[in-house]
Amino acid sequence: MHFNNVFVSNLSKILSLTPMDSLTHIVLGACLGKVILPEKMGKKALIFGALAHSIPDIDGISSFFNTASQDLVIHRGLSHSFFIAFLLSLVFAAFFHKDKNSSYHFGKLAFCFFILIGLHDILDTCNNYGTELFAPFLSKRYSFHLLYVVDPLFTIVPLVMAIFLFAKKKYWKNATKIAWVGILIPIIYIGAVFIGKEKVEANIVKNNLPSTAHLNILTPSPFNSMLWYGIFKDTNGDIYTTYRSIWDKPERQNSFQFYPKNPTLLTPFKDREDVKNLLEFSDSVYVLQKHGDTTEFCIPRFGQILGWEFPNAEFTFYYYLNPGMDNALLIQRGRVRGWNTATKDFYWNRIWGK
Repeated sequence: MHFNNVFVSNLSKILSLTPMDSLTHIVLGACLGKVILPEKMGKKALIFGALAHSIPDIDGISSFFNTASQDLVIHRGLSHSFFIAFLLSLVFAAFFHKDKNSSYHFGKLAFCFFILIGLHDILDTCNNYGTELFAPFLSKRYSFHLLYVVDPLFTIVPLVMAIFLFAKKKYWKNATKIAWVGILIPIIYIGAVFIGKEKVEANIVKNNLPSTAHLNILTPSPFNSMLWYGIFKDTNGDIYTTYRSIWDKPERQNSFQFYPKNPTLLTPFKDREDVKNLLEFSDSVYVLQKHGDTTEFCIPRFGQILGWEFPNAEFTFYYYLNPGMDNALLIQRGRVRGWNTATKDFYWNRIWGK
């Protein structure tokens, strides 16, 4: 039994290192490399662009040596800071400049690689995990809540363009134009998402909410940027959740679900290291829930399990505070739990405002 638990835990960690957002960084990095790095690098620019733009996620390896709660505060921490981007850019530049007769200009190369790495960090601020851009000098995590961590519409164009760049030799003469397409379309997409988010925020009506409740987070629901998940927080820390599509008619009323914070449930566990990590990571927006003898620490910003369909839905992120319980795949395990053909059909219709 112990062997099976260890195997499943390590398998979960391996799977967590290879999500679609890693693919996004690889293909977008290839396009960026073609545009940013020196022309004389040829196709090496694609490879080193993909490598440099993906390298901040090297912190995922630490999950093999840390607990689940430690992973939360380590991931997208120091490795995703501009400080580390600067240091790594010097390493990449030194690699190409190691020959004293090198025709590569060290300073220009370092700047190019800093842009490649730093853009990864900036892109990661677009989803709800949070990125410590200014670590180790400032521990604040930045999240602009514009993209779900896996958004096929964001990834598809740079993916297709990267395939053309890598696999289609006859298109190489137009490689720069192809790479620009793979860069500009995602930028335009983010701009469109921002406009849609502003529309949704303006149309969320606070019906039946206390006057003290304010919008704390508005973030995309899974795999799209049209159905938005909102969290309202009141002065007691209690929260209200709701969903609204960019296609909802203005007169459509929002339904809200109430979740008490229940801070007293944390009292027996408050001095533990994992709880301190959870409190730091939650940014003070959390809910404690009790199911039988099991106490769960929930972080609402990661969404709900089919919350757009079922009232009082459970939260996607739930951490078991009871000793000995499995917290592997902490971020991923609730994302598609309970999905089937019927729920997918309902979700599709809700995305389109039905």
